[in-house]
Amino acid sequence: MRDIATYTETYCDSSFESVQSHYRRRFVAEFLQRKKSKRILEIGCGLKSIAAEYDNFDELIIVEPSQVFCDSASIDLQSRRQLDRCTFYSGLFEEVVDQVLPRRFDMILISGLLHEVNHPDEILKHVRKCCNEHTIVHVNVPNADSLHRLLAVEMGLIESPEAISTLQEKLQQQRTFNLKTLKILCEDCGFKTDESGSYFPKYFTHEQMHELMRTGILTPQILDGIFQMSKHIPSYGSEIFVNLRATT
Repeated sequence: MRDIATYTETYCDSSFESVQSHYRRRFVAEFLQRKKSKRILEIGCGLKSIAAEYDNFDELIIVEPSQVFCDSASIDLQSRRQLDRCTFYSGLFEEVVDQVLPRRFDMILISGLLHEVNHPDEILKHVRKCCNEHTIVHVNVPNADSLHRLLAVEMGLIESPEAISTLQEKLQQQRTFNLKTLKILCEDCGFKTDESGSYFPKYFTHEQMHELMRTGILTPQILDGIFQMSKHIPSYGSEIFVNLRATT
């Protein structure tokens, strides 16, 4: 079982995670805008709700076990004048799913979570209970086949792209996924894949990217350009995603 307090502290201290989170939030916000999502369930919000970048929702339900994250996300939602449309459930999703079930959603977000938990299949099976024929489930996780992992293999630093990094160990992350293994997991839990891909092809580790920013080599313009590079190398971004629908 994850130590939520230790995870929260490590996450907050991660040097490049705020930048990674910015581009993750940007990617998801563009997706929500494209789908015109109105009723959203977000499982795990981190320091800021990933749905908050998208303001056109009618209702946002957030399930989050870390009180520090709940408090931080609430402050951000309040500053955006969105808090009155949000409801928080404090706890693990499997503990509160029965409270969530009376509602129905057109979008369920599982962002940066499945690689961190002991039983991702159990979360997906609970999520499926919250779906109807119109619900889209968006899942994103770090990409085992990202450029910086493949580079590390070629440099002899890790044996395979699936190896667990030092940062992943600190964050108590259980596993790595590539698109193939992520799709297999989701499809085994009763979903079909509508869309899949990757984004933000990060070329170096978090620590190295942070150092390049500190020295001024990595500018905001370059980071935005890296984000846009996803269309040229669609399988090798730092994070992968699948958009799912429950099978009948």
